[in-house]
Amino acid sequence: NFGAKGDGLTDDTKAFQDAAAAGGSTLIPAGKYIINARIFVTKNSTVFKGEGSGLTTLYFPKSIQDLEGGCCYGQGPGLIQITASDVGMEGFTIEFPPTNYLGHWNEKGYNGIEAEYDYKNLWFRDITVINSDTAILLSGTDQSTLDGIRLQGRYGHHGIDLHFQADRNFVTNFIVEADFMHDITVQQSSYNVFSKGKGMADFQFDHHAWSPTPAHHNLFTDIDCGVCANPWASGGAADQ
Repeated sequence: NFGAKGDGLTDDTKAFQDAAAAGGSTLIPAGKYIINARIFVTKNSTVFKGEGSGLTTLYFPKSIQDLEGGCCYGQGPGLIQITASDVGMEGFTIEFPPTNYLGHWNEKGYNGIEAEYDYKNLWFRDITVINSDTAILLSGTDQSTLDGIRLQGRYGHHGIDLHFQADRNFVTNFIVEADFMHDITVQQSSYNVFSKGKGMADFQFDHHAWSPTPAHHNLFTDIDCGVCANPWASGGAADQ
C-alpha cells in the first residue's frame, strides 16, 4: 500500500513514484488518480494492474513541456517512461486534459507510455488513452504485446508508434476512435504483426518514408479501417 487515494482530488504522484521505484506488482484499485509528474519504471518485472480501463484512471494534468520546459514533444518522451524488460501495464485509462492540438512538432507532450531502446518482453493490456499527443510509443522495443488498446479524445500526432527498430511486436484488438496524423506507425521497424483492429474513416498505416532504414515485413490483418480512403499514406520526405 503506497498510500494513493484515487479520489480525483488528492495528488497521488508520490504513491506512484514509490510503487515504480519498488518494482514488483502493484494493484491499482478503481478510482481516479491525479499524477503531477512523470513516472519512471526502471526495474524488470514491474507490473501496474488496474481494475479495468473503465474503472481505474490515471489523470495527468501536466504535459512534458509543463514539467520540463522546452518544445516539440510530438513523439515522446512519455509521462510513463519504461527502461526495463518484462514490464506489464494492464486495466487502466491514461487521461489528459481536453486541450487543443497545437500543430505538428508544436506538441506540449501529453504522451502516454514510452518504452525505450533494447528492452523487451513488455505487455500492455486493456489500456485506454484519452486526449494524447502520442498515446503509446515503442522506441526500439522488441518482442512485446499490445492487446486491447483503445485511443479516444482529441486529434493528436501518433496513436500507436513503433519506431527506431521496434521489431517483432504483436498489436491486437485495438480500437482507434481518436483522429491522429499517424494512427499506426512502423518507422524503421519490421517483423511486427497488427491484427483484429479498428480505426476511423481516414485510418492510416504510416511507414514514415524519410527513415534511412525502411520498415519491412510487417503484417496487417483483419483490420477495419472504415472507408480506407488512403490507408497507406505516410509521413516523411516525399522523395523517399
